[in-house]
Amino acid sequence: MTLLNTGGAIAILFSLFILSTAQSDVTFPNKTISKLAFGSCHKRKYVNTSAAATTIWNAIQQEEADAFVWTGDSVYPPTRGVASLDLLQEEYTQMKRNASLGYAPFHSTLEVYGTWDDHDFGGNDLGVEMPNKPERAAAFLDFVGATRNATRDGIYSSVEWGTPPHKVKLILLDTRWHREPHCIPSVAHSVPLGAAISCITRWLTAGLLLSNRVKRCQHAGTILGEKQWKWLESQLHESNAQVHVVVSSIQVLTTNPVMESWGHYPQERHRLLKLLNGVSGSVLLSGDVHHAEISDPNISNKQTLLEVTSSGMTHTCATPLYGYYLSATV
Repeated sequence: MTLLNTGGAIAILFSLFILSTAQSDVTFPNKTISKLAFGSCHKRKYVNTSAAATTIWNAIQQEEADAFVWTGDSVYPPTRGVASLDLLQEEYTQMKRNASLGYAPFHSTLEVYGTWDDHDFGGNDLGVEMPNKPERAAAFLDFVGATRNATRDGIYSSVEWGTPPHKVKLILLDTRWHREPHCIPSVAHSVPLGAAISCITRWLTAGLLLSNRVKRCQHAGTILGEKQWKWLESQLHESNAQVHVVVSSIQVLTTNPVMESWGHYPQERHRLLKLLNGVSGSVLLSGDVHHAEISDPNISNKQTLLEVTSSGMTHTCATPLYGYYLSATV
């Protein structure tokens, strides 16, 4: 779980005062917010469900945030392959109704928004090849209390609070619906130890510069899909918000090649950073990797772009394979 205080950002970052024509999905013009809580990677089997246990949701509630944002992997269906809709729905039901997990009494006390990553999408590392995407989207959005926009292929959306000069815009990207396979396609969902194997193949792809040597890898494919790109451009360029919080379930700025990230799609990453450059009060939120991180690439002399990655809410990457890798590289 991570907390984001937007009040200070509003005070120090300059504003764009242009007419906003890109309507957000949800707007609260009469509400000003100063604190967002966000988190990712919640696996219910790791929650201490004893009657006296205090869960992470108690800690978040004590921070008195204005809203909570899921940055992916809100549930983990207990299967290696593609999770069925019934299995996903059971995980969502447990989260919302099983009080011992802590989320049931929490989510009714404040606004909840979010996007998915691979596990609540239904399969480790999966993207465009996932079957039944509209039905999966409906199940996830019901979990967070939202309604799917039927004109969109994906669950991307936006929320606005307040009016200038204290306006905050939350942009939730969908990095799964259209995301094409990696240079070496992941086997994380299909074979034993597939997640570890896929970490190695991503590391080899980067280390051997396969994107420069293998023709099929030279154009690594899309993450967002062109329709979502056009929507994102309008949400940013036509906004009059002073703070723009952009949520990507996978990391954007990391240089670590082991995990899934925008770095494996360099053309997409370049397009996103170019789009964000110059946008008032931009900050990136992400999850996925089971460790907390703050990244700043200093993409220009005029503006700093921070990415804040949530640690896992119920588990970490401290062991086994990935934790040892991190220990050796940090």
